[in-house]
Amino acid sequence: PQVEEKSESTSKKGGAMPKGFKPKD
Repeated sequence: PQVEEKSESTSKKGGAMPKGFKPKD
């Protein structure tokens, strides 16, 4: 997954992390 992607990608990943946080998966 993209690290630059926020809220939108985060929501699709599960929404467990805040929108300001960038998952490094």
